Amino acid sequence: MNDKQRLLIKVSRLYYQDGLTQEFISRKLRLSRPKVSRLLREALETGIVKISVAQEPGCYAEIEREIEDRYGLLEVVVADVRDYDSPALVSQDLGPVAAGYFSRMVQDGDVIGFTWGTTLAAMVDNLQPE
Repeated sequence: MNDKQRLLIKVSRLYYQDGLTQEFISRKLRLSRPKVSRLLREALETGIVKISVAQEPGCYAEIEREIEDRYGLLEVVVADVRDYDSPALVSQDLGPVAAGYFSRMVQDGDVIGFTWGTTLAAMVDNLQPE
């Protein structure tokens, strides 16, 4: 193992395992902050660091990203429904998902317009007062 590999591993451990900031690492190891950033990128590119994200059942991040990219959308949320042939069950299943998205996205001062329907009613039923 050469000095460069040792440094890549050390910087990666400090950042990813110990949770230290790049700024702190740069001071600790007497490296510039951009150098630390480059080392972390190199550690990823060379396979010293491997990052994986656990995919939970009912989470469709890859499909959401594909739809966002294809249609130029900022965010897409894909949700499971128990029975897509039952409008009532679809509304019940989408209501909590829509309420969570709505609560996260809406900020003070936003102006919102609504139409009406069973899915929107299910969303409103699942909103938490703030």
